[in-house]
Amino acid sequence: MNFKSILKVSFNLMIALILAVFTVQDTGASALPYAAGYFAVLSALNVVTLFAQKVLPIDQVKFYMAVQTEVWENFIAENLFKAYEWIRRAKDRTAFVINNKVVHIPQAGAPPTVRKNRDVYPIPLVKRNDLDVTYAIDEFSTDSVLIPDADKVELSYDKIASVFGDHVGAINREAARDLLWRWYPSQASNIKRTTGASTAAHLGTGNRKKFTVADVATAKTELIKQTKREMNPGKRALILSEDMYNQLKSDTVLTDKDTVDSVGGVWKDGDLVKVHGFDIIRTDVTGVYDNTATPVLQDPGDVIASADNDVALLVDFDFVHFAMGEIKFFESINDVHYQGDVYNALVRLGGRKERSDEVGVVAIVQDAA
Repeated sequence: MNFKSILKVSFNLMIALILAVFTVQDTGASALPYAAGYFAVLSALNVVTLFAQKVLPIDQVKFYMAVQTEVWENFIAENLFKAYEWIRRAKDRTAFVINNKVVHIPQAGAPPTVRKNRDVYPIPLVKRNDLDVTYAIDEFSTDSVLIPDADKVELSYDKIASVFGDHVGAINREAARDLLWRWYPSQASNIKRTTGASTAAHLGTGNRKKFTVADVATAKTELIKQTKREMNPGKRALILSEDMYNQLKSDTVLTDKDTVDSVGGVWKDGDLVKVHGFDIIRTDVTGVYDNTATPVLQDPGDVIASADNDVALLVDFDFVHFAMGEIKFFESINDVHYQGDVYNALVRLGGRKERSDEVGVVAIVQDAA
């Protein structure tokens, strides 16, 4: 076996291990069986590609190379939202994506009026006006990453293998941030303010009112009135930043054994995991609202102003959704212009609140103290 073959086998083994680790992450399962399977698939693809290059026309060679790229596209799809699994609790509207560009969802109009002991005839005729939900999905793509030819030989294949994990992780975070920000409400009735004691701001400057259990109760009442149902097991969550979580868990209602049960407080391994029937989800992709009379959600990436505020979101996942378009992984091996291998990835993804009246989401925005 020549040196080039040894490098190829080493590369396949390293990639197989990386894929296996991602696959079993947070499951507790052994990575070795998955690594063996991935290694077998990659090795087989290499053999087929080598054979194709020798005996097949160039068009068929390109087909086999495309198959290998498809392995990575499937890997990205399987690991999308790996660190943000809560997104998949929302409705998956991928089936409504048209031409990888637009989501089109029929939405029912107002229900008919019901009369008790009707005594007026003929019965009035009404026409139901259905409003379709149609919107474009966005494209998330990573910058190209270059692995110089010298690095491949002198630094080992660890660097190449890590590229794939970096691309998945980068797309994961930006896609999760974009989706969550699409779920936040804008209507005044769907936005509540914090009411606790004054504390130093962790966003902006000055002081803010702390986030409390009472604030969750107020928002919960609004959510129940909107959705017209008390409970929706497994579908309701409180999504918030680590800072707002720390304010909430320090509420004396949750630290007093005599009162914690009355608000549905559930602790596990030292962490608060549920309150008032809502699963608690802590994440690093939460939104930012300004401090106008009816707070306005700021665009992701905007510079945080001194009066801007953090926000917690009460959500019923039956009233928000996401939709996925195509996933592509691009590679240029031994690129003549860069004297190395070039990689990047692309995901088409969208989402929104299920209904235009914003039923199912209530934001709790910090208030100035």
